[in-house]
Amino acid sequence: MARFPGSYAVNLLLIFLGVAFPLLGAEYTFRIIRVLAKKPPYYQSDPVLGWAPVPNTDIQGMPVVSSDGSRYTVSFSTDSDGLRYSSSDWRVEPVSSSLRDRVLVLGDSFTGDAYTSDSDAWFSFLNETLGLPVYAYGIGGSGTYQQYLALKRLLPLVKPSVIVLQGCSNDHSNNDPSSIFSSHIRNQELRRPYLAADGSTFFADGAYANIYRALFASSQLFAFIDNQLAKKQVSVPFSHAPTLAKSAQAIQSYGNTPEKMTGQSLRLFVSEARSYDPQVKIFGVLCATDQAKWWKAAFETLGVTYIHEPAAAVEAAEMSGKVVRINDFAHWNILGNRIFGQELAFRLEQHLGL
Repeated sequence: MARFPGSYAVNLLLIFLGVAFPLLGAEYTFRIIRVLAKKPPYYQSDPVLGWAPVPNTDIQGMPVVSSDGSRYTVSFSTDSDGLRYSSSDWRVEPVSSSLRDRVLVLGDSFTGDAYTSDSDAWFSFLNETLGLPVYAYGIGGSGTYQQYLALKRLLPLVKPSVIVLQGCSNDHSNNDPSSIFSSHIRNQELRRPYLAADGSTFFADGAYANIYRALFASSQLFAFIDNQLAKKQVSVPFSHAPTLAKSAQAIQSYGNTPEKMTGQSLRLFVSEARSYDPQVKIFGVLCATDQAKWWKAAFETLGVTYIHEPAAAVEAAEMSGKVVRINDFAHWNILGNRIFGQELAFRLEQHLGL
């Protein structure tokens, strides 16, 4: 019996639709559930930064749990440039003469993630206490090199005369390209930009990395499942010889340690800021005190003022029995943000002579 060639195409189309429709249904059902739970994503894939804040986000009533089990809700928003904190958020409207003292805050999840409302976040106290125009941009999970790339994007937008760089103890591994092959956190290492030996940017490459990035960028359900596997430390081996070679070349070029990779990224950050404005004042703060000695030396070598008191104040409050963190026992809750922000504002007031 003769077969019509068109029947094969029809069968293939039916198979495709039979697979695609359930997957699309699961994807959009999951997206609706996340919106109803007030937990939509507020980062998106970015070709330069790896991932970046979603512009024009407005989330009201997002639930957060403190480390003692107490619950509260937060309001989280970004402007058209992805800035979490800008002119529409200022509690204190700066006087015109102080606009020359624009403050740009750059950091990781302690700056960018929704653990407090924007008005309760630590950087809000720089505006409230100092009366300065403050702009804050955070990329959860980012390292110093990503923050340097973000700085290049933000300098002509904000035109800051004061920059506050918020670092953390995981920055060394975040700046280390060998993490591509050892970390179980695929949604960071397979998407993160790294500093190459020649000063350019490189990403994990090859079919596996490229397919992974495409799936992560297009499917919230895939991203959620992958994140749950990462939390359970489920590793999927990654091997790509050209990426491994670029990683080895970069590490060897900058000193063979994650700390030296961080140091090079920090030099790029400071150099970029000063090439834009030679008079810019740069301050460094950390989320914890465990690497204070290394960061203090690294900052001061580059002429950056390191302010250690805010992190120490949060840790002192915690030692006294106060609940300063959310239920991941790492990030600050409303109280932790307030302690850090008020202490930093006090120190900046002294340094800036306000």
